[in-house]
Amino acid sequence: MSDLEECLDALRALARSDDRTKLIEAEMLIHEFSPSPSQLRASLEGLDNAAIREAELSPQDASFWQGVREIVAARLEGLLR
Repeated sequence: MSDLEECLDALRALARSDDRTKLIEAEMLIHEFSPSPSQLRASLEGLDNAAIREAELSPQDASFWQGVREIVAARLEGLLR
């Protein structure tokens, strides 16, 4: 299983949970998600694409996945600095 798949599995579990801090936990997971530095940007973009698909597949969790996308966008923006 790839790092991306492991991260997605953990995010899917969070999406289904009733935990009020699940976006904070998602942010920690995304920051811990660390493929090789040369592949970080592509992996984060893959995570963003996966979040779009997950929101489409589970509309009840769409707000969570939008939050995930915002976290990923902030992380990608940080790479540009």
